[in-house]
Amino acid sequence: MPETSRRAAQIAAEAFDRPTDQRGAFLEDACRNDTALRAEVESLLAADAEAGSFLGKPAVRAERAPDHDPLVGTTIDGFAILRRIAVGGMGAVYEAQQANPHRRVALKLVRPGAATPNALKRFEHEAHVLARLQHPGIAQIFEAGSFDAGQGTQPFFAMELIDGQPLTQYADARKLHTRQRLELFAEICDAVHYAHQKGVIHRDLKPGNVLVDADGHPKVLDFGVARVTDSDVQATTLHTQAGELLGTLPYMSPEQVLGDADGIDVRSDVYGLGVMLYELLSGKLPHDLQDKPVAEAARIIREDDVTPLSSINRIFRGDLETIVAKALDRDPDRRYTSAAELAADARRYLNDEPITARPASALYQIRKFTRRHKAIVGGIAAVFVALVAGTTATTYGLVQANKQREAAVTESERKEATTEFLYELLTSVRPADAEHGEVTVREVLDRAAAKIDERFDDQPIVEAEIRVAIGASYRELGLVGPAIEHIEEGLRLFEQHRGPDHIDTLKTMQYLAWAWRVFEQIDKAQEVGRRMVDRTRQSLGDDHPTTLAAFSTQTEILRVAAERAGSVEERTRLLEESEQFGRLAVDGSTRRNGENARGTVVCSTG
Repeated sequence: MPETSRRAAQIAAEAFDRPTDQRGAFLEDACRNDTALRAEVESLLAADAEAGSFLGKPAVRAERAPDHDPLVGTTIDGFAILRRIAVGGMGAVYEAQQANPHRRVALKLVRPGAATPNALKRFEHEAHVLARLQHPGIAQIFEAGSFDAGQGTQPFFAMELIDGQPLTQYADARKLHTRQRLELFAEICDAVHYAHQKGVIHRDLKPGNVLVDADGHPKVLDFGVARVTDSDVQATTLHTQAGELLGTLPYMSPEQVLGDADGIDVRSDVYGLGVMLYELLSGKLPHDLQDKPVAEAARIIREDDVTPLSSINRIFRGDLETIVAKALDRDPDRRYTSAAELAADARRYLNDEPITARPASALYQIRKFTRRHKAIVGGIAAVFVALVAGTTATTYGLVQANKQREAAVTESERKEATTEFLYELLTSVRPADAEHGEVTVREVLDRAAAKIDERFDDQPIVEAEIRVAIGASYRELGLVGPAIEHIEEGLRLFEQHRGPDHIDTLKTMQYLAWAWRVFEQIDKAQEVGRRMVDRTRQSLGDDHPTTLAAFSTQTEILRVAAERAGSVEERTRLLEESEQFGRLAVDGSTRRNGENARGTVVCSTG
């Protein structure tokens, strides 16, 4: 081997052992002014980036490489090399015939000179660990060693040779339906969990590292050896050299992208399994990283939620989407704690049994969104959270016989529809959507209003609730026109589909009366307020919390009206009426709560 090539291989191997931000300085020092040496080192690094780890190449049958390979036809430590299967920047994979025992194997060799003494020690240790993995779902390592064919020490693995196809290619070629894909996936989880129990974390799970054999059984390849020259977390986290990317970024967990070895555990593999399942079901990746710079792609993985599976195909909505979302949660503490738990939930789904995973609550999702986009959420967040929590906590009823028939649904289904609309609205907005770089609360509300008519034609109660919430939000912004429009439409829908005396209708009348009060339209506020009080007292009685709130609202409306009265007589009358409702509110509260509640202030609808 020419001295320049040997030296280049050694420098390249040492470069991989260094953090990314130190490689440039290391290469400057190691290569000095030798441009030919520097070029060959960078060529090795670039080739490895393009081909990936030689241990990441599937041990599958392939055509003989067209170029001549001097090792083909030779025997290495009892392995007769028959043909080269694949080649990468750090080594090559061959099909070989082992003499004793007599069997065909995949022989993986490190490039001459690419193994430093420290790398060889790590390689030997890892080989012993991986050799203990004997599971039908894992491609077995039979033997590990090293040889010197006159070009320097070369470590090797002898592995099980698998005649199969990569996972997604196999599933697509055979047009497997969802159930069959899930069954395959559960087997993969079993194999990964077995390795975890043996203390081995894969760190590079992806469809290309899972082959499905002729009998339809998956085999997971290359546990923990994505790069034999790096036994730590850098084996699968990203590195850059001359603009190249090393590793399999779309399948990395957020903690892997950070490059923190202490943050990597079995849950990182759970995340990789989640990406694999997402792709197996939908044919797409959870994050669109195509054409993204490395830094931006890494940021997306760390900070952005994955695209919901049901947005690709609605058939995945429900438990299956929940399973995938739990596996792909950015927070490791919220993921499945093991591959076995993930497999168990997949099988529960297949058996029509309740899954253990539960979707993140609406409040949790909105809190996360609010923390990331405070400027967007602004004054509407509180209203949305209140609505999701159950502003009108009642169930659907059947529509009156003379009105359009509406199917009864459960309270949870109603809340789910409301939450889905509001959360989709929030998460669909990004500051980049606006030319000025920031989306205002008004723009968010306008988007919501534009979507209501087309979204809830067959769900009038959900539409009513959302219109009231949006109207209240417009009210907080001081926008009288849209505020009154949406609250009045919500009231109309409640009156039509709930009835004039339903608690939802009565509460909405309070919202409307208070909106007119906020906008200083006191005559209209009084008009709505009087109807609100009369109807609420008649339907619910004087001691009901909704009635007490109505008293309090009307007290405030009449007080303001008195301040603006045109005559002393009118002012006196309005003040007396205001005080009367104030006493009703206090007395009713006292009766409900006992003597200790005397003097309690009943909060108004504002």
